[in-house]
Amino acid sequence: MSLLDSPNCCATRYPVLLVHGIMSLDFGNGLNWGRIPRTLRSRGATVGFGKQDGVGSCATNAEQLKHTIHALLADTKTEKVNIIAHSKGGLDVRHLLTQPEIEPLIASVTTLSTPHRGMKVIDKLNRLPHFAKKAGAMTINVFYRILGDKQPDFYTACLDISPTSCQALHEILSVNNPTSETAILCQSFAAHLPHLRRDMFTFFTYGLVSRYDGASDGVVPIASTRWGNFRGIPSTRGKHGVSHFDLQDRWRRDFLDFDIPLFYAALVAELKERGL
Repeated sequence: MSLLDSPNCCATRYPVLLVHGIMSLDFGNGLNWGRIPRTLRSRGATVGFGKQDGVGSCATNAEQLKHTIHALLADTKTEKVNIIAHSKGGLDVRHLLTQPEIEPLIASVTTLSTPHRGMKVIDKLNRLPHFAKKAGAMTINVFYRILGDKQPDFYTACLDISPTSCQALHEILSVNNPTSETAILCQSFAAHLPHLRRDMFTFFTYGLVSRYDGASDGVVPIASTRWGNFRGIPSTRGKHGVSHFDLQDRWRRDFLDFDIPLFYAALVAELKERGL
């Protein structure tokens, strides 16, 4: 019997918090999450959204997530949340875990295509002229402030994804809150996009990431995604692959042998089976 056979298979003890990545925003009812929120709710889940800045640093986004979690717990009258984070959202969450008082509020953290070990391409891009980097970042900051970001800082947000910054985060966690990632259920997934033509929206990143970091989902290298219990790489038959944006159901694409919303439903059903 499949975990998804029950009509309330996603009715977890604790609510599910979907945390987006860089350059994403929680418009309305989680627009960038495609069909996932509706699918989870139709199977009994209580779903909330991170609502952190799209181009905020990990530090400021972590503070925003803390307020979101407290508000969600108050609304649902529960003690903990189950977090599912995509891309840099996973790093935002791990920055939040550096605060020891947060650990009792989190039941589980599942990350999808999060660059836990950083991306070498960020170091390469950081060699660009300083004025060019700052001018580009300021332009993006203005745009995202118009969209609703409270503390946009694209330059720092990108540096947060460098291997050096990610290693520093590991070290801070081991000193400030060494038990957080063992007391909490932590698991991770990656994705793989074998060809750029399978998702042309990765046009600006696919070649650079492939050159400096190896196989990826078009944005995040597979080698960087392993954290906690690594659950593998969801894939489809043939050579299509699953892109960084597919894994968030951004394009609402249907694959013959991989149903993205049901993939999330199965994840949440597993959490329910664990009593979370």
